[in-house]
Amino acid sequence: MKTFSKIVAAVIVILSLLLAAPAKVKGQFSATISIGTFYSELSPYGQWVDDPEYGYIWIPEVQAGFRPYYSSGHWVMTTYGAMWVSDYRWGWAPFHYGRWVYTSYYGWVWIPDTTWGPAWVTWRWGNGYCGWAPLGPGITVSASFGGYSVPNDWWVFVPQRYCLSPNFYSYRIEPQQNVTYVRSTTIVNNTYVNNNVTYVAGPRVADVKQVTGGAAPVYNVTNVNQPGKTSLSGGAVRTYRPQVTKQESAKPPRMVTKNEFIKSKPEARVQPSQQLQRRVEQQNQNINRQMKEERRQAEQTQQQQSNARQMNEQRRQPVKELPPQQIERRPVQQQPQNNNRTDNRQVQPERREQISQPQQQKNQPPSKPKKGKGNN
Repeated sequence: MKTFSKIVAAVIVILSLLLAAPAKVKGQFSATISIGTFYSELSPYGQWVDDPEYGYIWIPEVQAGFRPYYSSGHWVMTTYGAMWVSDYRWGWAPFHYGRWVYTSYYGWVWIPDTTWGPAWVTWRWGNGYCGWAPLGPGITVSASFGGYSVPNDWWVFVPQRYCLSPNFYSYRIEPQQNVTYVRSTTIVNNTYVNNNVTYVAGPRVADVKQVTGGAAPVYNVTNVNQPGKTSLSGGAVRTYRPQVTKQESAKPPRMVTKNEFIKSKPEARVQPSQQLQRRVEQQNQNINRQMKEERRQAEQTQQQQSNARQMNEQRRQPVKELPPQQIERRPVQQQPQNNNRTDNRQVQPERREQISQPQQQKNQPPSKPKKGKGNN
């Protein structure tokens, strides 16, 4: 009997040790699963495609206009930083593992990975606005702080005071204006490190409290034991957060190739993504033209101002006095006045003589003819 009691006691001790060991793991993760669990759990909510570039990708069955980290969810501040709380039942996986990318033929698709995070996005902050955009395939946290060029239409910008609002999308800036807000904000490079994993923390709690009037509670992250919708309860974010391991042989239960997906995709589903892409491209072209026109007008105005300044400077400069002109005075040859008077006097008597001579001839009596020898 004593031997049996010892055996029972030993078994109890062993079981207690086995149960105690996973308890530490559960403090970090809900459970341990393989990447194949993503394939099975997400199949009811979308379609898996075997893509030649990205491998197995998942396309959610969602409403038109879906955008990751925008549709059906909102941000909260947690001990890990800014965390996305999704309203989708499948949101525990695609918004906390892997990366998102947009293509013209798929739309938005999710590429699975094994590392959990509060959200895999890049943040911008400044001039009264905050913005975020998904990290693309292969983009690390450190790369997102440097030369990572996010497509302009991936960004979501809202006034800073609404960044934690469940209705933030009511205040979202139109995508065609993203270029302006990308230029007026700066990258947020805050991180949180836990168990050698670096997370994107987003804006600082103090900065968020400053713009929201102190309304920025910090939640703990609590694990639940099965997949489902993430919720807020008792000052904690309750979510399914398993530790994921890779499994090379795992495959989605149902999948198609890229060509099969494109052929089978209804036209109604093709058009929105194509129209969105064309609209965004047209908007970018309009913005570029507008920017060029603004630069041209600015250069023209600057040139006009420069010309005006030069004219004003020229007017302010003192006028240099020119030396007086040297007038060459040449001697004028003048005829002596006496000669002129003499000439006049000489001419005038001649005229009088010419004028008076006929009159004298008229006044004189006719002369008598001389008597000659032949006259009697």
